[in-house]
Amino acid sequence: MSGMSTTRKVLNLEQKLEMCRLVESFGVGLSTISDIYRSRLQLSLHMNTSSCCSSRKSMKKASNSALDSAVYMWFFQKRALDQTISSPILQEKTLDFSTKNFKSWHDIRELKIHGEKLCADSENAAKFTGTLNDLIRKEGYNVDLEYNADETSLVWKYLPETSLVSMTEKTASGFNHRLTLLLVGKSKRPRAMIGVQKLPVVYDYQTKLITERQIMSHNKQNVYYSASN
Repeated sequence: MSGMSTTRKVLNLEQKLEMCRLVESFGVGLSTISDIYRSRLQLSLHMNTSSCCSSRKSMKKASNSALDSAVYMWFFQKRALDQTISSPILQEKTLDFSTKNFKSWHDIRELKIHGEKLCADSENAAKFTGTLNDLIRKEGYNVDLEYNADETSLVWKYLPETSLVSMTEKTASGFNHRLTLLLVGKSKRPRAMIGVQKLPVVYDYQTKLITERQIMSHNKQNVYYSASN
């Protein structure tokens, strides 16, 4: 082979038997050994320049390298923020990236359907946003203490209990930085809560679709303020 010494080295019988035993221990054929030896430089480079698991059996790359790189970068960004990533979440994000590329190629755009558009006060909402931003700057509030109390329609049992991590992470941190969720239902005492002594959320009720100001004000004073003290 080019770049290698042409000096012939003769192995003794014991060394030859040792090589045979080594090949038999892996249970592979001579052609496989030859192929592996020919690709030794690529194997070494791949192991030294990537964070892949040593138990992988091939160096085959993704068929869509752009999509693979985008999802891999997104995964590390989310884990750097200590966000939980489950297999279904990763699958959905991969499909989302693929869908975005398809829409970009064919100039397809997406318009959001607002279910509460007719009853929403857009003008005052825009004023409130400006007033809130001015208040935050004026009072010098820390952005880490800002929380979103918008309607979530969250099915809490669907939250993942495990998270995918990279090879560089030893554990998935269980720390979370949040306020207790406000759950608003239609009944004062729902049948599903009969016999339940304690909830992991703050529960309130009303009959209207949009959460009333009174409920939000009460929750802010009794939950948000107490959490900051």
